[in-house]
Amino acid sequence: MIRDTDGRTLGYASHTPQDWVPREAFYAAYRSDGVLFAHYRATEEGGVVLDTDSDTDSPAGELPWQAAPARDAKEPVRPLFFDAHGTENGIELHVVGEKPLVVDGARFARFMETLRDPAQPPAPVVLVACETAKIRSADGGSVATDAARAIPGRLWYAPDTEVGHAGPSNGSNGVTGVLGLLADPVTQRRGAWIVAGEPLEGHRSGPFPLLQVLNVHLREEFGVMNLVRGEFSRFQRRGRHFHDAMD
Repeated sequence: MIRDTDGRTLGYASHTPQDWVPREAFYAAYRSDGVLFAHYRATEEGGVVLDTDSDTDSPAGELPWQAAPARDAKEPVRPLFFDAHGTENGIELHVVGEKPLVVDGARFARFMETLRDPAQPPAPVVLVACETAKIRSADGGSVATDAARAIPGRLWYAPDTEVGHAGPSNGSNGVTGVLGLLADPVTQRRGAWIVAGEPLEGHRSGPFPLLQVLNVHLREEFGVMNLVRGEFSRFQRRGRHFHDAMD
């Protein structure tokens, strides 16, 4: 479970203990009005730096869900975060005592429904998982759009490139953290946060009780996605490399 600096529940994470350490520190300082996104690019030395090459676009900006008003709400929309490794093909879920599961967007959307109190409207989901909004060349879909089609009535926010967490720099004027988007290493195209799906009419999003999900139910209900040979190790390498470079 993910909690912010005030101890409020933000959502869920699915990582090994090793991968969770830098992310836990990021969320422990998280304030909804104190986090920005920023563009990064890889260097020839294997690190990452802030991408300041554009003459028209700022290297940093507001996260899209921060500007989304609630319908007739007395308080801002509070999205549900889910932090995990991902690619354009699926999201990796860790199950205690089992090998990780990789599920596609439709299965993941059904999984997220098990975390929702049916008496409450569905909150927007922020997928802090690499490339989950990247368009697949094979079918023109993405993990985020697959999720939105599978369970209508919910907004999904996801990155179309690799995403990483970073602490604020000195003199950052109240910024508590940065969600960094890494430019495509081949084309140098900057990443973006993509919105998929539509909210239900006439409801307002907000906090809701989080329900326990059993490991057996997770495996039986959503199954295991077939992986291309070598893809699992790619899942583990990609996110970890970006985080190590940003820390």
